Parts: sequence; structure tokens; C-alpha cells
Amino acid sequence: MKKIGFKNFRRFKELEPLELGEITLMVGKNNSGKSTLVKALLLVLDYLRNQQNSTFSFANEALNDANIVTFERAKCKHQNEATIDFSFEIESYQISISIWGEDKWTFADVSNITIRDTDTSLELEIDYLKENVRITKLAKKVTDVFNIEEVESELLHKIAQKKRELEDLNKTSREGLNLINQINGLNDKLKKLENITFESSEKKITDVEYSLEYPIKDFSTTSTEESVFEEIVSDFLSRNHDLRVFYIGKRQDSSTLTHEENELFEQINGIDGERNNIKESITKLVNLLNTKKVFYLGANPSKQSALFNLRDKENALGQAIHEFYQLKIKEGEPEYLFIENWMKAFDIGNSFEIEFISGEAYECYIVNDKVKTHLADMGMGSLQLMQLLFRIATMIRIYKKETKGINLIVEEPELNLHPSLQSELADFFFEINDKYGIKFIIETHSEYIIRKTQVLGLKKGLFIDQELNPNPFKVYYFHITEGPYPMNYTNEGKFDRSFAKGFTNVATDSTKEMLKLNRK
Repeated sequence: MKKIGFKNFRRFKELEPLELGEITLMVGKNNSGKSTLVKALLLVLDYLRNQQNSTFSFANEALNDANIVTFERAKCKHQNEATIDFSFEIESYQISISIWGEDKWTFADVSNITIRDTDTSLELEIDYLKENVRITKLAKKVTDVFNIEEVESELLHKIAQKKRELEDLNKTSREGLNLINQINGLNDKLKKLENITFESSEKKITDVEYSLEYPIKDFSTTSTEESVFEEIVSDFLSRNHDLRVFYIGKRQDSSTLTHEENELFEQINGIDGERNNIKESITKLVNLLNTKKVFYLGANPSKQSALFNLRDKENALGQAIHEFYQLKIKEGEPEYLFIENWMKAFDIGNSFEIEFISGEAYECYIVNDKVKTHLADMGMGSLQLMQLLFRIATMIRIYKKETKGINLIVEEPELNLHPSLQSELADFFFEINDKYGIKFIIETHSEYIIRKTQVLGLKKGLFIDQELNPNPFKVYYFHITEGPYPMNYTNEGKFDRSFAKGFTNVATDSTKEMLKLNRK
């Protein structure tokens, strides 16, 4: 995923598309819009994957984390616009979606969706208001520099014109004989064209845009074998091919087509010639949407309970333990070692044990020098970290070589953590991204995480050569009035602008105030 932006959504009248990095960190005051970006991302991905034609849902079970429910809660309160617009980029695809609805609806109607593939210069537009589908394709056209057909057409036009002039003259008069000589000369030129072959003339390659639209009612979108996008494109190209065959037959039956028919045939023929490229582009997009995994880890406080009931879906830590245990990962295996190594880094313990009781619940113990401590007796910060470790280890085992397709959204991972452990989180996210390719979008209030990314960048030379050693960290500050803006790293590891008041300056301001009070 590359970018996400929107208009008239939640607290934003307009949010220009923000570029997402390997590890995107969003900081800012409460209610500044950090979670709004996450909600937009979850909603757009849900629609693109489920592709329920013109229905954009707010209430699917998978969207519990978005917590929007109705169109009224989705709209910007500071705007009177009736529509919401989303823009989304994934690899070479730029996607825009416009929706509208009634306030109490738990869904919205999609008025328009446009998909652009910048690699293949393809655009697919489904307009549910105009009730049509349009495909536009930029292609390469090979033509003769010396265009035989154009020259022949021009010669025939001149001969016909001069023959009409001759009808009004005496053919033996001086003017008539002159016209006859001109006609004969043109006929000689026409005969010479017969000796010029297509191969002997020079070729010129030019860009040409083909564009066609058909009524959406002509397309079926009921198949379960293909996605809606694939099915619409397949039906579109099938109809277009049939029309091409019809016009070819018409051209064979009669020597000429009208000017309008010729122009239409050129578009039909052009789109038909690109049908394989068009199909491949849309299939690639559908595969991308299906292979990119997006998971959301909220900042729900873990429950300090002795037993983690597997039926308790509200207990995020219990569910993380359940998912990990069901994979039967044994001691010494990479995912088990992954958890143990990071437990030591975060000062939680040396190892862990999980016991499954009566097929109903789990007990989890932290092992430190052969002393077992129930996880429920650990601090809240340890519980939060163990939930994160179990979830990521589970993903690594399930997806193995496909971990580069994982996008993990984490809300306030620093919750209940000591400042030094908050700082350690920056190393944690960096190593997982570097080793497994998992991408992160992180909502945080931690200055310590941000500061550690600067130290990491200098240690590993991330700010010097972006081509050889790219910096995975991308930081956005969400300003209450100005909206989000990027905090770019300089070569010295500093940021190119200041965070707004209330983030990094609080400790300094408190120290200054203490000095003033002591002077008094």
C-alpha cells in the first residue's frame, strides 16, 4: 500500500493522499485524526476485496475496528457535502471511490469507482450514476511515415473534383484539355502507389488513446468464480469483440462506412487489440488485493485473568494465545525463539509455557530461571507486549514466505511501558520489517519511539543514501488545525521542522518552570 487520502470524511474536509512507508509513525494530540486515516484504510480495503458492486458497507463484522456504523458518522461535521471521496494507491494502481448515502444508513451507495494502472496506461471507470462502464487504454500505434491510404484517398478526391469541373466544359476547349491532362497525371500517380509496399515505407510509432463505454446493465456480476472487476472487464471485452466482428462484416459488405462509424470502429478495434493486456492488468490488481494482508491491533487493555477462555472473543490477549497454540509451535522452532528473544529484550522473562485446560481455556506462564510466574501476575505492559509477540509470531508461521504482504496497524504499542522499553519498540519494528518485510502503520504518543528512530537511522546510515540503504521510517505529525504533515529526517538525523507544541517540548517546559519557581 502506497497512499491513502479522502475528502469529507470524519474530521477532515480534505486530506491529500499521504504516502505510507515501510514503518509509518503517526503522532499528534488526541482527536487529531490519526485513527481516521486507519478507518479510511480499513473501509476502502473491505470494499475493494468484497466488491459488492455499488454497496459500500460500514457495518461488516470485519470493520468492527473502524467503529463507524452509519453514513452520518462517516461524514465530516464541518462540511455540507453529500458525498465522501477516497483515494488509494497500491503498487502501480491508483483507485478513487465516491460514495453517498442517508444519515442513518449502515452502508453507502457507490456513485463512481475509477481504477488507473500507471504501468499499462489503463483506466477502468464504473459509473453507477450514469450507469455505464468505460475503459480507456493508451497504446502504441504503428503507421507509415508515407501513409499510402491517405495519399490514395486524397488523389481520388482530386480526380473526382476535376471530373465534376470537366462536366461543365467543352472537352476540346483549351480549359477542357488542360483538365484532362491534370486528371491523367493524377491517375498516373495513383497507379504508381500500387508499386509501393507497406514493408518498404518507414514506420512511425505513436501513442494513441482508445476509449469506449457501454451500459452497465449489459454486464452480469453474479459469478463466484471471478471478482466483480474481472467479470465486468471480461463481459466488456466480449461485447466489444462481437461489435468488432460486426463492423468488419459491414465493411466487407459495403465499401464505405460513415465518418462516425469509422471513428467508432477505430476505438473498438483499438480496445480489442489490447484485450489481453487489459485482462492481465485487472487480474493482477485482484490478486494484489487478495494477497495483501491487513491486521489491526488495537490498544485494548489486556485482562489480568488467570484463565484465558477461548470463547472470549473480547479478550485480545487470550485470542492471541489461542491462535499461537493451535499452530503447535514447539520450543526451539524459529517462531518460538522469536518470542523468547524479544521477551528478553523487553525484560519480560526468558521463556514461556502455555497449558490448555479441558479444551476450554488457556493458562500462560512466564519462565525466568526455572521460576514460573502466571502471565496474569505480570504488569500490564508485559501483557501488552506478549499479545504483540504472539500475534506477530503467528503471522510469521502462517504466511512464512508471504510475510512481505503483511500490513500491521498497531495502536499505541507503548501503552503501560517504561520509557526505555518504549524506545526498544523502535528496534523491534525495524528488525521485523528488515527481516520479514512486514509493514507497520503505528499510532503513537511516544516521544521515545520517535527519538530512537533518529538514533537507529544514524547508526545504520539510513539518512545518507536512500537508494542503497533506504530509511523505512516515515513520520507524520497530525496537527489539530493544519492537518498532518511529514516530519522528514535530515542527514544529521534531525527533523526538518518542529513538532507542534505539546509533544517533545513538555519535559523541557516543566524544567524551565521549576527553575523559575525556585528563583522566586
